[in-house]
Amino acid sequence: VLETLAAATHVVFDKTGTLTEGKLVIREAAAVRGSLEQARIVAAALEQFSEHPVAQAFRQITQDHLAVSNLRQTSGAGVEADIDDIHYRLGHAEFALDHAQATDLDRLWLSDDKGALAWFKLSDSLRPEAAGVINALQEAGLKTWLLSGDRSSAPTEMGRQLGMDHVAGGLLPEDKQEAIRRLQAEGAI
Repeated sequence: VLETLAAATHVVFDKTGTLTEGKLVIREAAAVRGSLEQARIVAAALEQFSEHPVAQAFRQITQDHLAVSNLRQTSGAGVEADIDDIHYRLGHAEFALDHAQATDLDRLWLSDDKGALAWFKLSDSLRPEAAGVINALQEAGLKTWLLSGDRSSAPTEMGRQLGMDHVAGGLLPEDKQEAIRRLQAEGAI
């Protein structure tokens, strides 16, 4: 591993918890239908069993221990479950609303069978050492890549802020693996 590391040509990062603190918080939220407070409680109930970093943003909300059944998480999309005989979805627009629009990319949506209930914008802080690490790697001649599952504009903004060589967002875990395989097939280490 150390010999390979010494010969590396690229360093590929994930975003959340690697270049960022990994402590997502709800920066902004709005109700589309119904009460924002009730939407927050339902979202917290849906995320209560998840280990995904997004779930941490909702853990600070008291969710009154709602009875959640038929919980299902879809990698790279969101979570869905039944609460009091109502089916809810929380995730990106394509998952939660069955459509995606450019304006939806920075939001997580909460919906039920009748449509959108609320949206949430999350944010995370850059690690204080991130810019220095990227700069040092580039000065050493390494290419820096950011491959993120985040569908929002955050990966692009972060990559621009850090001066990274390549940024791709909205990737599933298997998409990230495929990008690494392509780099290796092209001779990158």
